[in-house]
Amino acid sequence: MSPIPTTNKAIEFCEGSTTTLAVTGFTNATYSWNTSATTSSISVSTAGAYTVNITEANGCKSVQVFNVTQNPKAVTGATAFCSDASTQLTINSGVTSGQTYLWTGPNGFSSTSQTVSITQEGTYTVKVITDKNCEATTTVAVTKNTVNATATSVSACAGSSITLGASGGTSYSWEGPNGFTSTAQNPVVSGASALSQGIYMVTVSANGCVATATTDVMVYAKPNFVPIVTNSECNKTTTLNNGSIRIAGFNTGDKYDIVEASTYTGTKNFATATVIPTNGILMANIPNPTATKTYTIRVFNANGCFTDQVVRIQPVACDCGPQECVPITIQKSAR
Repeated sequence: MSPIPTTNKAIEFCEGSTTTLAVTGFTNATYSWNTSATTSSISVSTAGAYTVNITEANGCKSVQVFNVTQNPKAVTGATAFCSDASTQLTINSGVTSGQTYLWTGPNGFSSTSQTVSITQEGTYTVKVITDKNCEATTTVAVTKNTVNATATSVSACAGSSITLGASGGTSYSWEGPNGFTSTAQNPVVSGASALSQGIYMVTVSANGCVATATTDVMVYAKPNFVPIVTNSECNKTTTLNNGSIRIAGFNTGDKYDIVEASTYTGTKNFATATVIPTNGILMANIPNPTATKTYTIRVFNANGCFTDQVVRIQPVACDCGPQECVPITIQKSAR
């Protein structure tokens, strides 16, 4: 038995319209389409392969296959891109000839290429004209993803913590001085020192896009000073009540506060503290205590940093001092 002859035909029509598939050259034949139709011709509005089995009156059979395509095909390519990049759109990918194209878009964009490079977001329209004078138009909306990366920081005093902050993304990667790295959004750098000072950079990612931001961190030195305590002096059995607390080695412009406690319990800051006198005396004429008194000195500098030191005034017991020999002269008088 000979194989049933098969004929393939390519049919092209415009999107949004219909085309007629017709079998010709047969008389008194019967037809059986894969659409269930039994006529010699059918009307179709969608692309695809349409098959018809033909049986002639003499019993001969044959098959015709209509491969139907519509123009244009959907636009291909990414419809979202990063603000510092671009995207490409292609119409009728795979078609190499027989069509012309006219693209239009935002800000006067136009092109006659099959593939276009897009750098601005908006709606793009492309008209396709086939060599059979079939026209069709399709549009595509392109969006631009933007990452607005921000980086913030709070400068710190030596020994305290640096707080960093970032926003604008879904993931973060920090780099900084002294080998610092972190993937936290708002990391903290503990034990700040001069090595921690400098530029911190964060890479922010979102929607497949990345951006960077930087922040400059300062680490300020704490104030230095040396406390000097003088207990009350004695004048024989009398206490002079002239104890004092003073400091040396401080910087001009530094300020202080002093409280009677073993830790600082005051509420002062640089703005509200007292300027250190040039002679460094913080307390004078301190009465001789009956028991040890403890004081905490806090010295502030203009950068808001401070240093605490604890000092103590000791009680002093005054007495007559060592005994002295006093010469006595005895005279004998006559009677």
